[in-house]
Amino acid sequence: MSDDQMVVALKEWISEQAEIPETPDSDLRLFVHSSGRDMEAAKKLLSNYYSHRVSGYDNLFKDRDVDNDAMTSIRSLYQTFMSPKTTPEGYKIMITHAVSTETKHYDMTTQMKYFVMTLEGSLIDEDLGPGHVIVFDISTLTTGHILKFSPGGIKKTSNYLQEGIPLKIQNVFLVNASPLVDIMMKTAKPFLNMDLLKRTFIYKAGDLDKLYERVPKDCLPEEYGGELGPSAALNDVNTTKLRRLKDKFAQEEAILKTLKEKS
Repeated sequence: MSDDQMVVALKEWISEQAEIPETPDSDLRLFVHSSGRDMEAAKKLLSNYYSHRVSGYDNLFKDRDVDNDAMTSIRSLYQTFMSPKTTPEGYKIMITHAVSTETKHYDMTTQMKYFVMTLEGSLIDEDLGPGHVIVFDISTLTTGHILKFSPGGIKKTSNYLQEGIPLKIQNVFLVNASPLVDIMMKTAKPFLNMDLLKRTFIYKAGDLDKLYERVPKDCLPEEYGGELGPSAALNDVNTTKLRRLKDKFAQEEAILKTLKEKS
């Protein structure tokens, strides 16, 4: 069955599912690709996609305007962006790091929303590729951040990223890690499946050479010894894209709000 035929078949199936709304063809192609062109897997992924989005509506999918007060505040504390290059295997690379150690205005829920918006943005108008790798720079992690972690928010985000979003997270790299990473992982571990845990790597400060073995320097900004120039410029590109997606995010929010009210 071709991709076009699978999209037609999914649209017919969706028309019979009360809990799944009409979905654009461009989005359905993401599910065809992410499921390995397996029809039953694509149906399951679509069901999970909407069920996790409804469940996580208040945390992750409401008020997704990159310029609202909450998002502006978190963007003053964190940079989150996609590398313009992929790994040799074709994996897209998302990088996120703090630009401030200030925790008074830190909000984990808004940070996770920003993170998910960036990941979803990487699926729009882009080559899909085989999956994503994520680089978390946790050099500025403090107990102040950890005290603001929300187990409920971590659970909803993890469930969506592992079971609902139409992409595969191939690896997670926690770089410039301090001993506080053990506390962070203890908080997150109950919500991560064993497969993803096996593909998560922790590198201490000074161990970037280990990262380069999987994410080459030409894929990284200069703050990580890379060749792409400063992170700020890459972050600006992502912010511009998220502004362009405001209408799409607002349309999705309206659909999810209706589904949530019906559930």
